[in-house]
Amino acid sequence: MVRRRTLCRAVLTLSLGVVALAAQGQGLADVAKTTDAQRKSHTVPTTVLKVRPSAGDGGPVKLTEGVLQRYLQARVALADLRRADKKLDGRLYAAVKNASHYDDLGPPYAREADIVDLFATYGLGTDDYLQIEAAMLRGRDYAAYPQLSKERLSPVQRENVDFVKKHLSLVSDVLQRGKAAEQGLMWWTVIPNFH
Repeated sequence: MVRRRTLCRAVLTLSLGVVALAAQGQGLADVAKTTDAQRKSHTVPTTVLKVRPSAGDGGPVKLTEGVLQRYLQARVALADLRRADKKLDGRLYAAVKNASHYDDLGPPYAREADIVDLFATYGLGTDDYLQIEAAMLRGRDYAAYPQLSKERLSPVQRENVDFVKKHLSLVSDVLQRGKAAEQGLMWWTVIPNFH
């Protein structure tokens, strides 16, 4: 909690510094009025074009303890962002309701500039974030049902399943802490297909 508060203060301080430099002599009230006017006049969501990597350009994310830590930090920060921006939270909720597969969530996440920027802070893209979550859930299923065949999985997906089996308590902790951070937010009851 203290760490998140410190991070929020640092981001706020940095943001105010950037705004102050960008204003170049304008008063803070003038900057606030200009920003507010721009925000009110900009009704269309920002579109961020993102090319999904091919298998040769990086492909699936390989799970490590460091990757899971970055994912958890991004998920907690996303929960804070969703609390602060109820309209964004509503758009994400609608996207999830219309999704039949985790891949369907990539474009709605990528259209949200705030989410793209937030994930980039933790060295993740929107697809990376979703791939990590899907890999943890997939691995958890394979750990619970060892009779499932891994034939359809790519080599990296197989490695991720093995990683999750080996680090099941860590993965469970990451998922539980992420869910705890989202307490009180609108969320889906059915997780889209991740296999």
